[in-house]
Amino acid sequence: MSENILEINNLSKYFGGLAAVSNCSLKVKKGTITGIIGPNGSGKTTLFNLIAGNLKSSSGSVIFDQENITDVPSYELFSKGLLRTFQIAHEFSNLSVLENLMMVPGNQSGEKLMTALLKPKLVAAEEVIVKEKDFDVEGLLEGIAGMLEPYTEEIKELKEELSVLTSGFNEVADEPAAKKVANTFSQEAQNRATTAEARFERLVSLRNSKK
Repeated sequence: MSENILEINNLSKYFGGLAAVSNCSLKVKKGTITGIIGPNGSGKTTLFNLIAGNLKSSSGSVIFDQENITDVPSYELFSKGLLRTFQIAHEFSNLSVLENLMMVPGNQSGEKLMTALLKPKLVAAEEVIVKEKDFDVEGLLEGIAGMLEPYTEEIKELKEELSVLTSGFNEVADEPAAKKVANTFSQEAQNRATTAEARFERLVSLRNSKK
């Protein structure tokens, strides 16, 4: 059994005569957090789009959890446990934080019209389970929020990221550091952010240990 959750093999993407990604190969081990670093225009976002099914490749392959997902559209990858997040969170503004978190788990019975109409008890039972998990996420972040009150937008984004992690998904995040405002923190705020980061890392470790 492979120790890699993701394998990219000679992946390329051409736009006309321009090679945005050329023969890229890499491996990501299970239970790890991997970053891709490069200057603007080097193809990082295009690579994420290829992995996440937002673009079709010119050549090469993408293997996720030992399954070939090359050119599989993003809405199908979600049900396989792979999704992409973006630099700016786009939540449903007419829903509460908890209701937004409850939207994350895929393949819920309530998503199917006939099931929602004919089996309301099943839908309600699933919602109770989902709500309990998201209460855990919300409770952890509310504790951290008191220390980082000036940075409520970053807390909202972190809640969504934690919800993804605790739902068993593998996330492809484009420029996650662009969301942060660490360079503008005072020394006190930096210390508080370090505490929040440590709690976040413990949650990630807990989730990985349950696999």
